[in-house]
Amino acid sequence: MLRLLFLVPVLCWLLAARSTPVRIGLSLILTAIACAQIALTEGWIMSDKMVTTTTALAVVVVCLFVGGFMLDEPGQSVRTMVGVVLSVAWCVLSFFVVLVIVVLRGLISPMAAMPSNDVLSSLPSGLVVSSDTTEECVGRPTRECWRTFEIGGSATIPDTEVLKRVLEYLHSARGWSLHYDETRQGWTDCHTSGWWLDRQNVCVWAYGPRVHVGNTTPGPNGPANGQTPATVSFQSWSDRNPIL
Repeated sequence: MLRLLFLVPVLCWLLAARSTPVRIGLSLILTAIACAQIALTEGWIMSDKMVTTTTALAVVVVCLFVGGFMLDEPGQSVRTMVGVVLSVAWCVLSFFVVLVIVVLRGLISPMAAMPSNDVLSSLPSGLVVSSDTTEECVGRPTRECWRTFEIGGSATIPDTEVLKRVLEYLHSARGWSLHYDETRQGWTDCHTSGWWLDRQNVCVWAYGPRVHVGNTTPGPNGPANGQTPATVSFQSWSDRNPIL
């Protein structure tokens, strides 16, 4: 229901505009932006860039209001005056919301969020994802979110080659500089990724079938206990509690 708030600028402009062509034209643009914001917040598109893109579109809406009033000077009717007041109020509210988001998410350490389902997209031919599982983001003050893939090989790739192919893919295609962790018996790397307001601390862990499953194994449940040729876990973490 709160998503419908993105349509408020459309109503404000329909009330405030005096010229019919400008009213209709800008209303269509504002409606398109509102639909994009709803799709973003619902996770239908660009789920890993949601905050940055939605915030940028809010700034665009304010700029469209300013440009609209420059093109179409408001009239003196009750309708247009009410529309102007509501439009100005929306712009002021948008400014403060954007300011808060920038302060809380842009100027402080990255947030933890569930790694997107495309973090392991476009695997080389012969590698097949047999399982994609997620664990709810938990923990205070350190918050962790996990996404784990189990990967097998086709009939042309033996199980003993799967982990090697996965490591080569993570390095060459995804840019991970993996090193072996003796304690946790897996290959790992960490970096900060994402657009400005959607930055995440992300770590990857890759395991073969012969691993020790115990208290030192990362991941919510640890890697598969010797049954899957390769297991890849992505961890997003933050050392602060979620605010936005």
